[in-house]
Amino acid sequence: FRRLLCLIGFLTLHKYSPAVYTRAYELFVALPLAAVVADQFFCIHGGISENIKTVDDIQNADRFQEPPQKGVMCDVLWADPMEEYDTYNGEERFFFNDVRSCSCVYSYKAVCEFLTRNNLRCIIRAHEAQDEG
Repeated sequence: FRRLLCLIGFLTLHKYSPAVYTRAYELFVALPLAAVVADQFFCIHGGISENIKTVDDIQNADRFQEPPQKGVMCDVLWADPMEEYDTYNGEERFFFNDVRSCSCVYSYKAVCEFLTRNNLRCIIRAHEAQDEG
């Protein structure tokens, strides 16, 4: 996150004034953490967690802070579907995310429960490309 802001800052300051950089930074940190589109599609950067039962849990999170190492904002940014997402058949829904050393990985059952609880159709995430979409 900080590296991205530094790169944006460098590029902005190279071409524009510090005031433009400040406004760009303020805009970036004010972007929403997630969105519900057409009352059915939950759009998010990372994913869900035990900390996120409803969409309101994200709306109630403090957006104006450095991303913490745990909690709702961390999970929104860094949670991932588990590698065995479509084949895992256990009862656990969430596991620590060893790859990122923060947040969690979540199962298909966790997604189904979240979607049902929030009356949504699907989760659209943007964090990383997947071979099969």
